[in-house]
Formats: sequence, structure tokens, C-alpha cells
Amino acid sequence: MSAITDSDTIASTGTGYGRGFGGTTAAAVVAGDRLIKIGALLEEKGTAVEGYDRLPTQRENYISILTKTIESGNLQGATMMLDGIGKVDETTMRKVWEFDEEFNMHLYTSTKQRLDTSSGPLYSMDGFDAQVMTHQFDMAGLPTPDWSTYNEMFSPLFGATDSSDVKTAFCGQNAYQSVVSAARNVGVHPEKYLSELGSEVTAINVDGGTIQLVKDYQSFWGADMAGDMRIVDARLVEYRQMKTFGRSFIPNVQDNNEIMIKKTAMVQAGSLKVSNEWCHGIVTGISGPYTAERK
Repeated sequence: MSAITDSDTIASTGTGYGRGFGGTTAAAVVAGDRLIKIGALLEEKGTAVEGYDRLPTQRENYISILTKTIESGNLQGATMMLDGIGKVDETTMRKVWEFDEEFNMHLYTSTKQRLDTSSGPLYSMDGFDAQVMTHQFDMAGLPTPDWSTYNEMFSPLFGATDSSDVKTAFCGQNAYQSVVSAARNVGVHPEKYLSELGSEVTAINVDGGTIQLVKDYQSFWGADMAGDMRIVDARLVEYRQMKTFGRSFIPNVQDNNEIMIKKTAMVQAGSLKVSNEWCHGIVTGISGPYTAERK
């Protein structure tokens, strides 16, 4: 495509391709037309055509330092949970789980910024949503997307030469149910199995590769996010930990006079690197029955 001549027409120049070639009737390209790439022809004495490629761009990102404090009374800490390996009090287990959930959402939604405070600069990194820009799909205007719609949406993510053959889609309830139902309606049979991390995965083949659907109802829940999905090429996403605070537990941060209180601070610092952002995708607004806030 060499130019857009008006709101309904795309101009195409060159030898051996385009409408009106070889005696066919030239016609304007209008909205709704499907463009199929069949390759450029080469003249007998032709030269190499101009080449195009997308190269990864280097982006600098901030480091986010997240923290959470575990506080319990000494009497409460005397009640232990036996986990078969060691003894950990229940309060610590619950707080670590909460910290993981909070950190997971930070990786999705954080935006890069710096805020100067009385305690020094506060930094926040660009998360996944802020770094993925090419493939963003708002499905709010499609009440019941069919499988053709989903297939056409997923397939371009596999088009780049640096793309993996398998991508993972972390889904809210509406998103998961809608994709699986649309596939089954046309005879595409999802396959369920357990991943290496123990989560149930539903694999669906699309043109270009395989989408692994993972239920992430804790991250994407409620009226606003149940229809959300994040499609991740895991080979091209890396969380880089800060050496000093990969995941640190700093015990006894309570005041000296709090003799019956025990406080432990959790600190984790690092930055998210998303390479080749066009290999990932963000989907929002898939409609469905799970619109009430729920956990």
C-alpha cells in the first residue's frame, strides 16, 4: 500500500500486484474488503524488492519497589500451621498470598512515573498493559463474538518471525466462557490439561499457533474486568529482579516498646521487560453473564 487517497480508497503502486493487474478490473478498496497477501512477482531482469521488518526497540523502565507488612501478636504467632515441611504461622501465609496477588496486578496495570515525596523519590514501572500497544481489542460492541472473530483476532499475534507458536491468555470469567463456547459452536474442540505450574490450561488451535487459556478470575473479576484477557508470549516477557530485593523478608521492624507485637516487612523490587510487544495482546469488554462483582 503506497497511500490512502480518501476515506474509502487505498492506492497501490508497483509491478506484479494490485487490482487491475493482468487484464482484471481495477476497483477501489473499501471497508469490509479482505486483502490477501500472495507475494510479489519478479520481472525477468528485476531487482530485489524493498524489504521491511520490525525490529525490537530498547525501552528503559523504572524499578518498582513493593512492600507489605506482616503484623501479628506473639500469642497469635504461637499457633502454627503444619505444612509438612516446616512451621509457618497462618498470618504470614495469608499475607504472602495477598502480596503475590497485589504484585501480579502491578505487573499488569502499573504505569511508569516518578513522584517526589518526603521520604524520597517513589518510582513505578510500566507494566504489561502500558507496553503492549499494537494489538489492543475492545469487544464492547460485539455482544456475542463468534469463532471467526476470535480466530481473526488471535492469528495476527503469531505473524512476526520472532513469535512463539504457543501463547498464554489469562482470562476473566466472561472472556474464558465466551472463547470456549465460540470454539465449540463450530466444532473446534479445546483440550484441557495441567501445566507445569499446576494450573488447568485449555488449549485451542487458531490460524498460526495455539492459545492456552488460563482462568485468572482473581485478577479479572467484576463488572469491569470479567471480560478482559491478556495474551502473553511467555518467551518474550521477563521480570527482572533487583539484586538487593528480589523477595526479602525483614523481621522485627516493630517499635522497641511493642513487646507483644511482631512485624515483618516484605519487600520486592524489579522491573518488567516486554520484548516485541506486537507478539502480545490486550482484550477488553467481552460480554457475558459474570458482570456482578464477585471473588
